[in-house]
Amino acid sequence: MEDAFLLNSRPKPQSDAAENVLKLQLACLENAIRTIVCGGYKDAPQYLEQDILWITGQTPSQPNFSFNEICESAGYDPDAWRERLLQKADEVRDDPSVRRTLRNVTRPRAKGDRIKATR
Repeated sequence: MEDAFLLNSRPKPQSDAAENVLKLQLACLENAIRTIVCGGYKDAPQYLEQDILWITGQTPSQPNFSFNEICESAGYDPDAWRERLLQKADEVRDDPSVRRTLRNVTRPRAKGDRIKATR
């Protein structure tokens, strides 16, 4: 996404705690952007739809971690980002080649995820 450079141009927080919260917020935003740009993950395509619901405010979020709050904390216009991301999500949905080219992309494992045993 050509707006990705904006992730590096953000306001400087006033404290270390605020800096850590902002880093976590930006990681959440970056994960949603990657999911939308890539069309989801091969082992969990539902993440695309979940991130779309999060971006549109149709799913509950923890305090300070809604799409709007994260964008505002980082100094971004949530409406402009929402419009661009939803447009990209529509393009990804309409282009089956995106999923084919990304068939080997897997979701990063979260701490505590169980690894399935293979035989």
